[in-house]
Amino acid sequence: MTLFYCTFILALLALFLRAWNLHRDPFHPWTYLIPQFIFLYGVMPLAVIAYNQERFLSYVGGSSALLEYQLITSILTGGLLWGSALGARGVGGSRVLWRPLAIENAGQIRIMATGLGALAMAFWLYAIFNVGGFEAAYGRAYGGGWDDNGYVREIPAIGLVGTLIVFLLRVGKGVRPADWTLAVFCALPTLAQGILGARRGPTFMAVIVLLGGYFYFMRKRVSLAVAVPGGGLLGLLMLFLVLNRNELYLGSEFSQSFQNPLEFFDQWDSNEYLIGSATVRYAQQYGGFYGARELTHILARPVPHGIWPTKYEDMGAFFGAGVDLTLNNGVSPSALGYLVGWLPSVGSAVGFVGDLWLEYQYLAPVAAILVGFAYGRLWRNASVNLYARLIYPILAALSIYLVMQDEDAWLFRALFFGGPTLILVYVINCGIRYLRPGVGAPKSSKLNMGRDFNSRGISGPGRLGIPARTSGRSGDERPSNWRQ
Repeated sequence: MTLFYCTFILALLALFLRAWNLHRDPFHPWTYLIPQFIFLYGVMPLAVIAYNQERFLSYVGGSSALLEYQLITSILTGGLLWGSALGARGVGGSRVLWRPLAIENAGQIRIMATGLGALAMAFWLYAIFNVGGFEAAYGRAYGGGWDDNGYVREIPAIGLVGTLIVFLLRVGKGVRPADWTLAVFCALPTLAQGILGARRGPTFMAVIVLLGGYFYFMRKRVSLAVAVPGGGLLGLLMLFLVLNRNELYLGSEFSQSFQNPLEFFDQWDSNEYLIGSATVRYAQQYGGFYGARELTHILARPVPHGIWPTKYEDMGAFFGAGVDLTLNNGVSPSALGYLVGWLPSVGSAVGFVGDLWLEYQYLAPVAAILVGFAYGRLWRNASVNLYARLIYPILAALSIYLVMQDEDAWLFRALFFGGPTLILVYVINCGIRYLRPGVGAPKSSKLNMGRDFNSRGISGPGRLGIPARTSGRSGDERPSNWRQ
């Protein structure tokens, strides 16, 4: 039993090291997706097996059901990683060049970033005072502000785009204290909601955008000796928040009530791996939705509930979902409990494999490949496309929703960030000029993007952002990943 999980972990570690040796880029899809897969589908089952192997077999439905789950897990995780490799095809292993930009309206763009941060802060504070202030919002476990309008609850996260714009403007120049102040200001609503509300999703997003975004845009070299411990500390923070979410609130006795993050593994009814197994068994028994549930959520969610109170029921019936999507996301708790013999904790996450199989069932491998392809293609296009360059770190930050929660939480936020970012890129494009590799910027330019970032850790001239030359190639020759 443990042989599969050990082999699974070793195989993914080999792929991780291959991606790192080829690109040495902490934002390559494999470098942040693989550790999450290792934790959810390798470490978590091994941990519960170590606690009680017989109980583990009982929860997953026996050896036959476990083997089926392991097979589906291998196919879907492999499909996602293969899809990302397909999307990233064409990027050589020796170097990844970024197309230089000359931004001439940097002042106006900085005002836009400030406006996004102010908008995020205003809606965050509004939701807090809407429930009675900070003590009422965060003086209880798993707290936060609230408003019946979903847009009010989600807009504070838009400040993360402002943080990325701040870094975008400082490429090749370095980040000043004033820039850090603005970047933190833009990310503060999401970060505060994550820490004070003990929510791992917003915390992960804020950390990846605020700290990872700095390395991403500045094209800083990161060694494996730094990346692995850094990722491990972030993972421990996520475990700490999940395990202590009932103790994290204003006025709690911090030192007396906190639990060790490693105690997270001694959980059963809220274990994402076991819940994913139960969800796969449920799908095999009652059938998958084949996209009907996801279409209902994506199309119905933008409509305010006050305008269309029965939107999920009506839209679900139109697409033939055949179940009440407002009840446990379309999964009958009684039917699930009767089938598997135990009932997952209310609000627990399903995880990538369980959710994708329930949503698409036998078409799930195709969906996994398409999602992976999107990640790989955006990573590849970030070198030559401003929209991909801005939206890709957001998708990297959203990967925790994709792997640890479900597709709906990931896709909704991807679309939520994607639309405003597209508009911002259109505005920014009105004041930039794309430069040919090897050509310096004119004196009137405010900024030139495009430091070189490659597997050998060689950085091009930082001030102008001109890719470094390599032997046998002139500065005017276009690299292999260059496109008009």
